[in-house]
This record gives sequence, C-alpha cells and structure tokens, in this order.
Amino acid sequence: MKQHSSMWMKCAAAAALIVGVGGVAGATVLSAGPFLDPNTGIASCAVTNTGNSPVTVYSVTMLAYTGAVLHQTTNVVVDPGKSYFGQASQLAFEDPSACVFDVSTTRGVHAGFTFSNGTAATVIPATK
Repeated sequence: MKQHSSMWMKCAAAAALIVGVGGVAGATVLSAGPFLDPNTGIASCAVTNTGNSPVTVYSVTMLAYTGAVLHQTTNVVVDPGKSYFGQASQLAFEDPSACVFDVSTTRGVHAGFTFSNGTAATVIPATK
C-alpha cells in the first residue's frame, strides 16, 4: 500500500507544479488518476464538450507513474459536441498514470484518463 501512496503523492506534486506554472486566472483544474499499470494497452487524456459554446483547454498533461510529465498539449479549443484526445501512450513503455486538465470552465466539460487493451476499455473521470 505504501507504494500506491507514494505514487499518488508524486502525481499530486507534479499536478501542483503544472498548475502553478501554467495555470490561467479563472481556469479550472481537473485531474484523473492514478491508474494502476497493467503493462499492456494504450492510454490517453480526453476532453469532451457537451455544452453549447466552445471550451478552451489551456493544457492537457499526461503524467507517468513517477509523476514525470509524459505529454502536454496547450491551447486547444473544443467545439460543442466534439472531443479532443491527447497523445496516446503505450503502458509497456511510458507508464502513464494520470491526466491533468486546465480548462476555461467545467460547464459541459467531461474529461478523463482513457485506457484500452484491445478487449477492455476504461475511463477514469476527472474531478476538481
């Protein structure tokens, strides 16, 4: 259990650093994870806009199990009824574990860490 607590603390610390460096006034930060690595499959960070107006995603960041930043995309506009998927990561090589989203609003925004291994798919919803 200690290993999982340590991983969560690393992810939380990395998320705090990302928010502190890249946060925008009035933005909302959501996070999804940690995800326990089964060593097979592909993971991605996803944002869906179910609202009536465009949503600015200031940043989407995928974190490794160690808390290191694997991928970060900035300044994406997601139109109503559309989704954005960040760069995919293979679990066998990069150990993706969490996603952090810095968005202009949470109204109509659904975000999460997505995982698929070819036979099963999982979404860990992002929360404040």
